[in-house]
Amino acid sequence: MAEESYELMRKRLLDRNKEFSKKNWSPTSFKSFEEETAFRKWIQSQKVPFDFEDKYPDYDMRGFYRALMSGDEKATSAINPSDNRLHYPDYWKTPYHESFSNESQWATKDAPKWVGDDKAGWKLVDSKGNVYKDETVKQPQDNYSVGSLDYFDSPLQPSY
Repeated sequence: MAEESYELMRKRLLDRNKEFSKKNWSPTSFKSFEEETAFRKWIQSQKVPFDFEDKYPDYDMRGFYRALMSGDEKATSAINPSDNRLHYPDYWKTPYHESFSNESQWATKDAPKWVGDDKAGWKLVDSKGNVYKDETVKQPQDNYSVGSLDYFDSPLQPSY
């Protein structure tokens, strides 16, 4: 079977998450050339894997960046214990994301919730018990302290 195209995958995820999404959601856009330029420089200097031309963004990295620059406490990164990869907060996940949860600013109160803990792992589960994403721990755990942007220079790859 042929691999699903990126566009079809994103549309399928949006269809799945639509019932849990607030109406008229929209990722952050910058009105000034200066802010967009600073954002692009930050993306490049921190080696953040981000496609500036993505029509179906699963993460609002511009919103994360704006919050980070304003000192918002939500704008942090951490190592995901499931895969030992850099992870950004769910708050900026869009309905195109495979693990869109109730923690997103665009989610309704009925959106799937993360249940579990860092030791055993996490599952994204809806109110009926359906599992949307299983992130039970699969990798050996490092004693890696969690912080903010100090980890962007590490060889770890982000998992939004």
